[in-house]
Amino acid sequence: MKSDIVAKIEKSKIIAVMDGFSPDILLYTVEALQKGGITAFEIPYSLNGSETERDVLIKIAGLKKCFGKDITVGAGNVMCDNNVKLAKGASADFISAPNTNRLVLERATALNIAAISGAFTATEAENARVFGADIVKLLPTKIADSYSYAELLVNTLPHIKFMGSNLGFNDIVPLNKIGIKTYSVGGTLANLELAKKREYDIITNEAKRYIELLNKL
Repeated sequence: MKSDIVAKIEKSKIIAVMDGFSPDILLYTVEALQKGGITAFEIPYSLNGSETERDVLIKIAGLKKCFGKDITVGAGNVMCDNNVKLAKGASADFISAPNTNRLVLERATALNIAAISGAFTATEAENARVFGADIVKLLPTKIADSYSYAELLVNTLPHIKFMGSNLGFNDIVPLNKIGIKTYSVGGTLANLELAKKREYDIITNEAKRYIELLNKL
């Protein structure tokens, strides 16, 4: 059930965005992050043609086969309803869209797959919820090093579950204070350069640092 997946995402609090990882490095990096306490991962569809759709689906299916229910895996950069269908077929637990797309969210609802929708304005955020988004990812979350706009939206739309996006370690505490409790984190956590050098212990330790912080909040 998608409600169970949403609960897992909320419990894990962090989704690690695994952008640009080749399949072999991906498996070891996810294992390293999992050792550090990270249990939710997003594998984004390529928007610049660097990877085929099939490449992404193979990675999602491979992670689910290797780790099973121990981790939650979703497809990112979902831009059309067919992306949702294919992600579901590859055993993705959730989809994440960078925008508010009614067809994407309605297809996710129809297929009973959890959905995260990107939004910026209050109208987009509310439309995302109406169209079926379980969580609304605020893009961008921080503007000119300020969280004031994010705080305004959270206060205006308290019935919406907001997620922070494109974040680093120092963004967690201020976002938590304004009511954002889940976070999408990319290269500062899923560090591709460290992975290429097989510095997996460093990746694990960074994951532990995030988890230790979250446990204090």
